[in-house]
Amino acid sequence: MVLSVVIPVYKVEAYLRKCVESVLGEAVDMEVILVNDCSPDACGDICRQYAGKDSRIVVVDRKENGGLSAARNSGVDVARGDYITFVDSDDFIEPGTFVENVAVLKENPDIDILEYPAHVYFGGKRSEIYTPVDTYSVDAVTAFDCWSARKGYFNCYACNKLFRRGLWDGVRFPERRYYEDIFTIPYVVDRASVMRCSDRGMYYYCDREGSISNSGKEKVLFDFVSADLKLWERLKSSPCFSRLDSDVFYLTVCNWQAALLRAGGEMLLPEYSVSLRKLLSSKIPFATKAKAFASKLLGKNYCRMLSCYLGLRG
Repeated sequence: MVLSVVIPVYKVEAYLRKCVESVLGEAVDMEVILVNDCSPDACGDICRQYAGKDSRIVVVDRKENGGLSAARNSGVDVARGDYITFVDSDDFIEPGTFVENVAVLKENPDIDILEYPAHVYFGGKRSEIYTPVDTYSVDAVTAFDCWSARKGYFNCYACNKLFRRGLWDGVRFPERRYYEDIFTIPYVVDRASVMRCSDRGMYYYCDREGSISNSGKEKVLFDFVSADLKLWERLKSSPCFSRLDSDVFYLTVCNWQAALLRAGGEMLLPEYSVSLRKLLSSKIPFATKAKAFASKLLGKNYCRMLSCYLGLRG
């Protein structure tokens, strides 16, 4: 079997059929693992209906609700494909996505991870299409370095990638934590020998009201900043992550740290001084340069000032 598709299922009765149908439309040697995370609606019945009419469907009924990470982990535990991928049950894929990208894998058997395009926040105000592009650097000696060189870390999605299943041996998503992709995907990339980009197909990451990414809760923001800071430390050891890259990453995390403070959370950012000269002479947007100047002048108090500004905006 070539591919295992893991779909966690919880309270998505309105979206589940569209998601599953988009996957079942792919003429690929695959299994589709529907993990029912004790969903209180009709999702369990829908999963069983699909299993009764399509032999590719495998239903895993969890005994207790554990959240997205736990459901994905349950799917990984039973997966049998050479490659594994993830689809969230309120999302869907463009026709031909798996067919075309599995063909790429067959043509290039050395690839451990293949990343393909995603329409991020589809249906929302932040909607944008992310198309990963291979970037080559003389300093890139590992898959992680290549990923760092093309700034793939700003798109740590699990769902628009096909992974060699062996990369997940001993690796699981952290349970009871938000932004589990950022906590996990960089370190799966770190285990790969070859990671490549594809321009084929499309994953539709839908923007839903009430979704985690739209939440301003303290715990959500705490996990986001924590995951980014852990990733930042790993990135700094890559020869393809320049000082300018580090400064821009830090300034990006500052935005979320400010939101965390606004939500009543603690200061997680370490002391760090951006290289103002490099930032001002670079081609980064003017708004980022303004943030750099404020950060250089105020240090971590910049986040506190930004937090107050967010409060004034309401």
